Amino acid sequence: MLKIKNKSSLIIATLSILWVAFAFMTSQEWKLTKDYAIEFSSNDVAGVFKEVKGNVTFDKDQLGTSKFDFTVDLSSVNTGNEVQNGHLKNADWFDVKNYPNATFTTSSIVKAETGFLANGTFQLHGVKKELSIPISFEESEGNAIIKATFTFDRTDYKVGKKGDGVDEIMKINVSIPVTK
Repeated sequence: MLKIKNKSSLIIATLSILWVAFAFMTSQEWKLTKDYAIEFSSNDVAGVFKEVKGNVTFDKDQLGTSKFDFTVDLSSVNTGNEVQNGHLKNADWFDVKNYPNATFTTSSIVKAETGFLANGTFQLHGVKKELSIPISFEESEGNAIIKATFTFDRTDYKVGKKGDGVDEIMKINVSIPVTK
């Protein structure tokens, strides 16, 4: 039988047990692989971002400790047209000199009717807004793919101007392979 001599020893023992239990209940850490795709499109322009970094902690059974944060390097934009790429990087659009990245950081991930809902803060062009993104997390043999499709109004983030001849609504398709 374990004998505890004083209250401070009891507190330390209790905290140690809780810490060990919590350590086993945290979500799995995942690493991004190189084969990701961040695509954007509207009726007028489409392309990809070639540089993304991020941290993924996810376990479908431990959603309370699951989280994502992604950073997209906006200067990596590629539409297949160098003139258009340069235009998107200038001050009228992404203004990569002053706002080099777009970020998404989750505040929670919850089970949805199909897949999950990643709730968090999307920051683009210096503007932060709460955004809920439906995602899937398809896991197989130590690998997984995070997929998402969502839309947003680019003018809410001061990217371009309303009525400038380019659709305000942008569609984003994300496919990010991760590994343990």
